[in-house]
Amino acid sequence: MTTNSASRSVAVRTTLLLMTAFSLAVGAGPSLSEVACPSVAEKGAGTLVAEFTGEFDRGAPVYRLPPVSVSVSRSLAVAEARAQKRDARIQAARARSAS
Repeated sequence: MTTNSASRSVAVRTTLLLMTAFSLAVGAGPSLSEVACPSVAEKGAGTLVAEFTGEFDRGAPVYRLPPVSVSVSRSLAVAEARAQKRDARIQAARARSAS
């Protein structure tokens, strides 16, 4: 066994020992999902209920979800409208140049 392989063996053993110690320490405490992601009930948002519509789309069941409110600042809406117009102009120009 050369010096290089001996030091590599020590490094591997040390890494395995540290990984085992870390796994045991993390396993004793709360899991990461419990700390970072509180449940919906804890947030007080109520329960989310999906209602089966009785329909299937491409073999998958279709569910009706509760309505969601969305609000957008006016400047964002204007920027999106300009982007759509720009994309339409680019597609029209490409169509003209392809002909």
